[in-house]
Amino acid sequence: MKHVIIIGMGPGIGQALSEKFAHEGYARTLIARSPQPDDISLNAYDNYISCDVSNLNGLREILQQAIINQGGVDVLIYNAVKSRPGEPTTFTAEELLDDLAVNVAAPQAAAQVAAESMRVKNKGTILFTGGGWAIYPNKNFSATAIGKAAQRSLALCLAQEFEDTEIRVGTMLVMGQVAPNTAFCPIKIAERMYTMATTPQASWQSEEQFTGS
Repeated sequence: MKHVIIIGMGPGIGQALSEKFAHEGYARTLIARSPQPDDISLNAYDNYISCDVSNLNGLREILQQAIINQGGVDVLIYNAVKSRPGEPTTFTAEELLDDLAVNVAAPQAAAQVAAESMRVKNKGTILFTGGGWAIYPNKNFSATAIGKAAQRSLALCLAQEFEDTEIRVGTMLVMGQVAPNTAFCPIKIAERMYTMATTPQASWQSEEQFTGS
């Protein structure tokens, strides 16, 4: 059975991704800061783990154990985000570093652990849920825009690192406000991200934009 690890399990994209991959027959390791909500049901081969991803050593240990338990990982999706409103001079550098721990350092740590396992079979997919602010920054959410821009660079640098292998790394930039029953419905985004994750190697692109169509 294929194994997906999803980091970041909010009621929007994270939950939609979880349901999509379950529907496609994947065993799921779901990692979130909050305890398991009542509306997420697990199968016998699934696992839900509460974790503060800014605790990098704790995150690494959880990922390593999940990979051991499932005998590997086929898809890793980093969907967690720490969002902070405010213009660049309205928060401290220390607060920015706290945000970057979630938005940049944790996805790097997660990708590193997943890639170590994927190298054994020379196969796997690592995806990041990006955002339009990565390329069109918004001064009123400048800390988040900085984090998303750095995360985009991380994803594309990883894609270059593994371009001569069967390990694919990419980011899906969500170019609008996520909300149910809109063009940016989480279910639609999850469908696109699943399609991206399972795209044949010959057609793989390391960056895609979800524009609501």
